[in-house]
Amino acid sequence: MIGDQEQAVLDANELALLLRHHGTTVVEASPLQPVLAVDPAGSIDTLEAKGALGSEWALALSVLGAPSRQARTLTTGRTHTFVQTHYGSLDSGDRLVGCWLEDGGMRISFPWEMTDIAALAGAAFLRTPSRNDVPRSATLSLAALEALSMAVDAVRMRALDSTIANQSDLPGRFTKDDLRAQADPGAWNEDAWSLVGLLRVLAPPSVILVPDAVSSGLPELVDSGLVSMEGSDWVPSPGLTDLALQLLDPLPVVAHELVESVDGELGKYRYHIALRGDGPIWSLEYLGLGSGEEVVVLESLDGMEYLGAVIGLLTAEQS
Repeated sequence: MIGDQEQAVLDANELALLLRHHGTTVVEASPLQPVLAVDPAGSIDTLEAKGALGSEWALALSVLGAPSRQARTLTTGRTHTFVQTHYGSLDSGDRLVGCWLEDGGMRISFPWEMTDIAALAGAAFLRTPSRNDVPRSATLSLAALEALSMAVDAVRMRALDSTIANQSDLPGRFTKDDLRAQADPGAWNEDAWSLVGLLRVLAPPSVILVPDAVSSGLPELVDSGLVSMEGSDWVPSPGLTDLALQLLDPLPVVAHELVESVDGELGKYRYHIALRGDGPIWSLEYLGLGSGEEVVVLESLDGMEYLGAVIGLLTAEQS
C-alpha cells in the first residue's frame, strides 16, 4: 500500500487554497484548523503541479477536515522525537490519511492501512530474541511503573559505575534513597538514557507524576517479584537486573496512541510504548486512563508478538 501512495508537502497558503478549491468542511478537532486563519493568495497552479487537485485529494481532505480516528506514532531518537499522525473517519474504514509537520509545511499522504503503520515500527523490532529468564508479564499501577523505572535506572547506573571501575560483580543491594536519587534528574532529563525521563516524555498526555512513587510503588514491585526486601534495602530480581542491562541503551523506542470518537465524543483511547534495547522487546500498554484506576501491563515480547500487538491496538473496533 505504501508504494501506491499519493503525497505532498504543502505550506499554509497552499493548504488554504486547496481547502477553498475542494470546499472542505473543517471541524474544531481537525489538524487543518489553523489553516482557516490563512487568507489564501495566488493560483492553484502549484497544487496542480503537485497533483493535489484530484478527487482522491478531495476525499483525503474531507477525512482530515472531520476525523473520528487518530493514530499517533512517536519514535524517539537521541536528540528529538519524530511524530507521525494518521487520521480516519467512519466513511474511510481502515484506510487512513497521514498528516504531520515536515520541512516547513505539512506532509499529507494517503492511503494508509493500519498494517502499514504497524509495519513501520515492526521493521525496527522484528529481529529481536525472546528470553526465558525474565518475567513474561506484570500489571502495575502508575506508581509502581514510576518506581520500576527508578529501579532500572539505579541498576543501570551501578552497572556503568562497575564497568568504569573495571569490576566484574554488580552490587546487588540498594537503598530507597538510591531510587529517589533517580527521580529529580530523570524529571529534567529528556534524552534517551534515563528511563525515568524517557517514560515521562512518552507517557500519555493525561498521566501525571505520582507523589513519592517510591513509598507507594515499591510494595507492588515486591508483590510482583521484581524486587525483594532485605531489611530496609531492596534487591533486584534476576529478571529486573536482566532488564536493566538490556536497556543500557533502550533505543529504539516507539509509542503508539489511538483515539476514536463518535459524534465528537471520545469512544476509545489506547496507548502503547515499546522499548527494544538489546532484546527482547518490552511492551507497556496503559489501560483505564482517566478512570482513576489506571494500570500498565508490562510484557516481554519477541518481534512477531510485538507486531501482532501493535496491529491489534491500531485496528481496535469502533465503539
